[in-house]
Amino acid sequence: MTKQHQSVEGNHRSHPSVLKIIIIELISVCLLLISMEGILSWYHFLQNVYNNHIAIKHTEGKYDQLLGWTNIPNSFIQNKYGSGNNLTINANSFRVTPINPNADALRVICTGDSFTFGPGVDDTKTWCSLLSSGNFQTTNMGEGGYGIDQNYLWYLRDASNIPHKIHIMAFILDDFDRVASNIFMGNEKPLFKMVNNRLTNINYPIPKNQQWRKFTYDNQNAFMQFNIFQTAYHIKNLILKYIHPAISDEHDQATSNDIITAIINAMVNTTKERGAIPFIILLPTEEFSFKDINNYMARYQKRKEFLTQLAVKDNFIFVDVGESMFNVDPMTYSSFFIQDGPINYQFVPGHYTEVGNAFVAQNISSAINQYLYNHPEILHNGN
Repeated sequence: MTKQHQSVEGNHRSHPSVLKIIIIELISVCLLLISMEGILSWYHFLQNVYNNHIAIKHTEGKYDQLLGWTNIPNSFIQNKYGSGNNLTINANSFRVTPINPNADALRVICTGDSFTFGPGVDDTKTWCSLLSSGNFQTTNMGEGGYGIDQNYLWYLRDASNIPHKIHIMAFILDDFDRVASNIFMGNEKPLFKMVNNRLTNINYPIPKNQQWRKFTYDNQNAFMQFNIFQTAYHIKNLILKYIHPAISDEHDQATSNDIITAIINAMVNTTKERGAIPFIILLPTEEFSFKDINNYMARYQKRKEFLTQLAVKDNFIFVDVGESMFNVDPMTYSSFFIQDGPINYQFVPGHYTEVGNAFVAQNISSAINQYLYNHPEILHNGN
């Protein structure tokens, strides 16, 4: 064999070897990229879990076998919401309100969710506290995440020995929806059902939260960074849809409204039995300004009509803050709500600013004062 033939044959042998090397290198690069993607995904996952831990540590409550959770009693966090914005909880787990120097000030209890509690502002700047600068002495029984069911149970149990002439029940739209489940944000809560035509709490005593479920809920956004969890989530929903076909929306809404009506009726009757005047307040949220406005307003109008009719039937005073709040210009409306902030302010954005709290307080104060003007005998019957 000549040297020329040997060279040609050698070249033919080298081509597959070069191609093989290229393929191996491409596979190695792909595996490296996949590994880097996995490592970075885990890095961001762990970072999100840590950030959630820091944020949630600032919002933890105390386990309560009737309510699910309450504010941690006798706690004080200076500058909790920034410089000069303190958070103080008294021995009863109520957020503190200013002492009104007027000995004749009417005693008022405010019940509600976080929009009553007032995250993001100082103790003295919640709308409930601002009422104390007028003719009222208030008690703030607001708690983050509460539905109207928890509002009722807390008022029933812990307000019985608190003198008051007025009971303000403040709700946002979500508070009514929360009665449909025994879980909220991974936490166990009460669940009312109509049993033998009687309102019954079927989730008492409430079991303590299972840590794995709470951890999963708190970090669900972090988990959803992984494609495997996204896929599992969609498969789960398909299986549940197959096993538990959805009941009609009309049926769900009718059942929910029966329970909501029974809870409000019980809360109003309890208020009257304690010699107090019931006010139910419907509060707008920031959804109006940045989500599907038409859908939000349709829901709001439907709930407003529901409460208007119920107010006549159950004889309570209904105040729709949205009637005035929705009429301001968009920039002013936006100023009523706290925007995104630092990580340890989680669950604060979207709640009322000092301006928003002042607007709500002014509306509620005007409604109460108008009622008192029409019923002057109330002022002469003690606090």
